[in-house]
Amino acid sequence: MIDYTIPMKLIQLLSDEKVCSQSHLTQQMQIGRLELEKHIRTLKGWQIRVINVKNYGYRLESSIHFLNEGKMNAELPGGRVIVLPAVGSTNQYLLDSIAILKSGDVCTAEYQQAGRGKHGSQWFSPFGSNLYLSMYWFLEKDLQEATMYLGVFISHIIANILQEQGVSDIKVKWPNDIYLRDRKLAGILVEKKGNNRNQSEIIIGAGVNLSMKGLSSNTLIQKNWIDLQETGVTLDRNDLLALIITSMRKALMQFEQNESITLLQYLRPLKKKFNPCFKIVHT
Repeated sequence: MIDYTIPMKLIQLLSDEKVCSQSHLTQQMQIGRLELEKHIRTLKGWQIRVINVKNYGYRLESSIHFLNEGKMNAELPGGRVIVLPAVGSTNQYLLDSIAILKSGDVCTAEYQQAGRGKHGSQWFSPFGSNLYLSMYWFLEKDLQEATMYLGVFISHIIANILQEQGVSDIKVKWPNDIYLRDRKLAGILVEKKGNNRNQSEIIIGAGVNLSMKGLSSNTLIQKNWIDLQETGVTLDRNDLLALIITSMRKALMQFEQNESITLLQYLRPLKKKFNPCFKIVHT
């Protein structure tokens, strides 16, 4: 795995939005100026707005509040939470680690280099701005509904959380997108591992746009997007992440323990709330 220790330390040194001189940064990180410039380029590649103050040093355009792995694991029961500085894809990270995972384990990252959406599309994932997470779940039954209804189910759960936090005009669009003011706010990607008819290993990925401040329009993969910042709603990333993880674990555990209840039955009361015109049918 790539070592991101130095780029992360650089972000921490710059995160108070004060100007740091080149000499201060190189001294604190014990590197030369050329290596410092290399790591500055890394930060810019992560879509972090680094301001070069002429003849002096650098500062960040806005401060970054990191995800708190220690707090998550101390306060949230039901599985591990892994916080990575950067990763190709949180879904792929769990798929690659599936042999050692337990139900409820979560991977989240500050930055995704190759975040995935439906149909292989790319999910734009700037550093420290939004939420990118994936959860693993093991079921002792074949979940034939996984590729379709599970994505809709989780979308409704997250939409419900956002509405409870003061976000209005939320809608769920088939099969796995959350829209706000008719623009995409969040997306869900469900991937199923293996073909065992008596078991299901599921990876559920979610991305939520919180703040795209300072990003130029030509860098955005998803054109018809919106973030919460545009609506005037500000949510703490750690608090929202904790709510999503807790709600997903609770819902999946209830579904797992009740053999007689299907995802469709769980979904019906939720879908009336967010898209009453949407019809759920058996196929």
